[in-house]
Amino acid sequence: MPDPATTNLVLAVPTRGSDSGTWDTPVNGDMIILDACAGSVTTKSLTNANITLSTTESQVSILRFTGTMTGNVTVLLGAVIKSWIVENLTVNPSFVLAIVGSTGTGRVIMPPPGSSQIYWDGTNVSFINMMPPIGCFVDFGTSTVPSWITSCSVPPFLACDGSTYSSVTYPLLFPIITTNTLPDTRGRARFALDGGTGRITTGGGGIDGTNRFIGGGSQNVILTQSNFPNLTFPTTLAISDTRTWRVSTGGQQVIIGGGGADFGGGGQGAGVTGDVTVIGGSIGLTGGTQTGGSGANVFTMPPTYIGGITMIRAA
Repeated sequence: MPDPATTNLVLAVPTRGSDSGTWDTPVNGDMIILDACAGSVTTKSLTNANITLSTTESQVSILRFTGTMTGNVTVLLGAVIKSWIVENLTVNPSFVLAIVGSTGTGRVIMPPPGSSQIYWDGTNVSFINMMPPIGCFVDFGTSTVPSWITSCSVPPFLACDGSTYSSVTYPLLFPIITTNTLPDTRGRARFALDGGTGRITTGGGGIDGTNRFIGGGSQNVILTQSNFPNLTFPTTLAISDTRTWRVSTGGQQVIIGGGGADFGGGGQGAGVTGDVTVIGGSIGLTGGTQTGGSGANVFTMPPTYIGGITMIRAA
């Protein structure tokens, strides 16, 4: 009669009085299993077919998957409750690699490529120590949420798009951000909380720097009269025109062509004995009114680059 086995690693448990003369067989087998759990590797090449790992293949430390995937693949773990280091070395990240337990429904999707640590508790397969910690922001260089995230039973990351999420599904995220509405980071630069410095205020920049996840601002602005300094311009124009003219006393003729050295003309004419001072004159302004521009936007965008999408670690 075979010895009973442990629940988690399926180790043999010799009963008292059994295995007489053969006790070394189950004990040595247990030692081999424990050694495999410490560092052995099971390697599988994947294409597009689901695979099931045997108990022996699951009694290892590292699960390594290679090959060029041409379709989504699900890997069913053997009946071993433990943790593993999973190396996803497959090619073609368009398809997802799912890891599920022999019982239960919870599954995880391996991020391609790289190594992750997972565990199976008899029901759900979950990540261990996935970075960054829950509540931290992560920038992805993709334009949409990667399929390995959306295919998880509980996606470990949520897109920061202003949508709502379930605080029941994500019980660890809610106490951190204290709201079930995700921040909307699309097309926005992210600034740290003002922290009482007064550097980002509603009056100064149009945004309350003490309010987390609040949005605002614009990539340009149209200046209005209130945006200009308070300047005083003259409303009237006064001109005083004083000139000295030389006149002839003999022929009673005003000499206009040669007004003397004082006016850049010729020499002073003969017989001129007096000066006549003429005060007054006027200047006329002609032409249309210039309104001063077309009302084009003033760009306020700082030096910027456009990356992918921002997500928050949620589970």
